[in-house]
Amino acid sequence: MILPSTTNIVNLNRLHLGITKDQPDDSLLCHKSRLEWVLDAVRHPLIGFDPYPTIIDKVSIIVWSIIRGHVFFDGNKRTGISTLLIMLEANGIHLNAENDELIDVAINIADGQSGFTIDNLRSWIVHRISQESHESI
Repeated sequence: MILPSTTNIVNLNRLHLGITKDQPDDSLLCHKSRLEWVLDAVRHPLIGFDPYPTIIDKVSIIVWSIIRGHVFFDGNKRTGISTLLIMLEANGIHLNAENDELIDVAINIADGQSGFTIDNLRSWIVHRISQESHESI
């Protein structure tokens, strides 16, 4: 299973914001510890129990944490959706979703009052992956 590093996700944020490497990572990150925590949580199960056993579970919590946890000062929705797409593709899973759907999902995650939950995100992903992808999960 291919998972991103903190540096990978920070570099995605840099790309979206058009920021060069000259600017330190800490100037981009509003909540670095949240990002590091979620990446550690998906990599290292707790005493033999993995609360995020599938790639869909892992990508859901990472994307949710980026967007809803507002880990960057700017570009959280763009960075979160890019992370979603790249993580799935890196693990051989193709998401069948239009740009408008991706925007709506990002906005629903960011909007704490929309009623959109992490379970809704997970379900949305599962219903939009290709049949070939279902076979490889």
